[in-house]
Amino acid sequence: MWTPSLPVSSSLFPSDFLAALSTWSQGCARAGWGQGASCDPGRERLGFERRPWQIHEGSKSIDWRASARRGELLVRQREREVGGELQLVLDRSASVQPGPTRRDADQRRIALIWGWLHLEAGGRLRLLTEAFDGKFSGRGDCLTLLQALTALPEPSGTGIPHCTPAQQTLFLTDPWVRFLNPLPPQTSVLALVLQQEDRPPHGGLRLRDVESGDQLEVQFTPERYRKAWEDYLEQKRVELRNKGVQFMEYRLPASEATALTLLKELKESGLV
Repeated sequence: MWTPSLPVSSSLFPSDFLAALSTWSQGCARAGWGQGASCDPGRERLGFERRPWQIHEGSKSIDWRASARRGELLVRQREREVGGELQLVLDRSASVQPGPTRRDADQRRIALIWGWLHLEAGGRLRLLTEAFDGKFSGRGDCLTLLQALTALPEPSGTGIPHCTPAQQTLFLTDPWVRFLNPLPPQTSVLALVLQQEDRPPHGGLRLRDVESGDQLEVQFTPERYRKAWEDYLEQKRVELRNKGVQFMEYRLPASEATALTLLKELKESGLV
């Protein structure tokens, strides 16, 4: 069994997180992203897309966490594996990190988790940001991917990477993203939601657009905010669904949570 020589621990990728990821990935028999022993063409794997559950499928196929979020029974669709290609796109605009938050770090950790699992299975990966475009292949590139993610500059500006068609594309962003260019087929968008976005403080609040600098003072109650927030997310889902793109949200752990906690919660959520 191949065992990587793990790099020196850092606050972004601590040693316990990397050790757990390495051990877990070696135990995952998956084709690129899903279930399978290799990336042989023709194998099936679990994809990102969810669809309504049908009674003949049995309860074991239900994605319970996604079903709870959407209020209906859903299953993850199986897709044909053709070559094991994954395009991982990171939105590194300023809204990804509005002040001292953990979204920047967790975005890179999630990218490493998905990319590492994909490469460990022998797949091919493209990592794309506004400032970086790199290709990786197979388990020997796991640590090269880690180094590339570590070296990414801090989020800034307003630019969104323009991605080209791929077998499968995953776009890691924030819930405020606006896509001005069409997204390629087989794209899923994962919006990383901060706790302060999901549960804002009661009363008045001054909002500042970190990309434009515009400010707005608002008054609201928790109930009013919750309704507006859920309406906004549903509008985003429908908008992208009409373009053939799936929009999903993932609520990030509390700011004091460790990178290892993030890995465990992602596993429990069914997103990896």
